[in-house]
Amino acid sequence: MAANARQELAEKYKFAFPAPVEIRLSATTYEFCQLTGRPWWQASVYRGRMIYLQPIRVLRSRGILATTLRHELVHQLVEEQSRGNSPLWLSEALAIYHSGEIALLKPARKKIEPAELKWNQLEKRLESTTGQADAERLYFHLYHLGQFLETRFSAEKIARLLQRLGEKAPFAPACQEVLGESAAVIEKNWLQYAVAKIR
Repeated sequence: MAANARQELAEKYKFAFPAPVEIRLSATTYEFCQLTGRPWWQASVYRGRMIYLQPIRVLRSRGILATTLRHELVHQLVEEQSRGNSPLWLSEALAIYHSGEIALLKPARKKIEPAELKWNQLEKRLESTTGQADAERLYFHLYHLGQFLETRFSAEKIARLLQRLGEKAPFAPACQEVLGESAAVIEKNWLQYAVAKIR
């Protein structure tokens, strides 16, 4: 399952995966929490070419094994190509968009202000998520950000953006060079898209 997902993602982005990835299966949720420092409701963590998973039986019972693997494999792709220089919000948006987990997200309806969807605010929310419901709302918004970016610019351009980040190009100049628009304009268009798309 992981190998197939990895191949599919590599072909879409025209990337080779130069580095192997190791998958560590936890025997219990407690072990997963101890290993990763993450809460019980989080399914997985990607860290240093290692995917840490909750017990397989837990992921299967929740119907999220395939989507969880894809999510973390996208994180590997982004980290490898950007050499760790991708903003967290971008990596997470692409991971959620390509994982297929949007079908499983049913966040509680809550009014959101456009200012909360700015990139720096999404970054802060990722670093301070306090519970499962909060995480689901955030992932719902990030899915739409991933959708916006790939629809507006294409997978090929997103791949090139990651490569430029991997060449140590700062994010804003890389956007202008690769995507043909300034980061400020892209963010403004994202906020307009989000207001119209996210109800």
